[in-house]
Amino acid sequence: MPRFKRSSFVSARVARLEALWSVFRPTSELSRLAAHAGDPCMVVAPATADIFRHAHKLHALTHGALDITSGSLVRLWRVAAERGYTPTSEELTAARALVNIADLEVTETDRARLRRMGQQLDLGAIGKGYAAERCIELYIQQGARHAMIDLGGNVAVLGSKPDGSAWRVGIQAPTGRRGEHLGYLEVRDCSVVTSGSYERVYEVAASVINTSARMNTAKDWNEQVAHAMLDRRAGHVDVVSGATLYTKAFGRALGRALSMPALPILQARATAKPAQPTSEH
Repeated sequence: MPRFKRSSFVSARVARLEALWSVFRPTSELSRLAAHAGDPCMVVAPATADIFRHAHKLHALTHGALDITSGSLVRLWRVAAERGYTPTSEELTAARALVNIADLEVTETDRARLRRMGQQLDLGAIGKGYAAERCIELYIQQGARHAMIDLGGNVAVLGSKPDGSAWRVGIQAPTGRRGEHLGYLEVRDCSVVTSGSYERVYEVAASVINTSARMNTAKDWNEQVAHAMLDRRAGHVDVVSGATLYTKAFGRALGRALSMPALPILQARATAKPAQPTSEH
């Protein structure tokens, strides 16, 4: 059986996707689409077109809780944090008006565009899950039977550990120090995704503002909670975990979206006692 450690082909795939989707790179496809918002469709990479189609499906699945056209709203909060102020209601309203996934067109021939000037994309809610799935596929293609991908908040595992035991994934305690665990999960052949109000935060005027759930509401929230979900599909559970956190924060009923065909928790169990995890969330 092949053995891989820090496999270059997996690292290359992650680097390629980052180059395509980083909003901090002016040459990325997300930046190009934003710069040409309102223009005709442009050719995009197959992976970009694929994740756009996936995003449309997830938008329907979550009843609108996931919308990757929230880039203008994300940028507004990021700039506000850098400058130390809270966005005004007028700024938030203007940014929110640009959020509408129906304005993201993607064709069967891998061409895409944003319909309105000023619109921007952000794949923070689904990019890691998608990348984790692609990495596991690469390992399988290379003949691997045991693998772990840790993209920070998104862990995907293939099979068990080489000795046959389950992989251990630690869950960060929301109010604890980094590395202090609420517990851990023992998993095989699945993905573990956590969402927590303690991770995506901006500090503005001495107030810590959570960003995990603010995209569709343009509101701030600073309650300390954590949520973890498991599924075979990293890209699926990534967004459902975030949508569930969003629901806890604002009481939005996702109803059917979160009670759809059950997320399979495969050979996993939560353990409250302290342990040394293989990976930490």
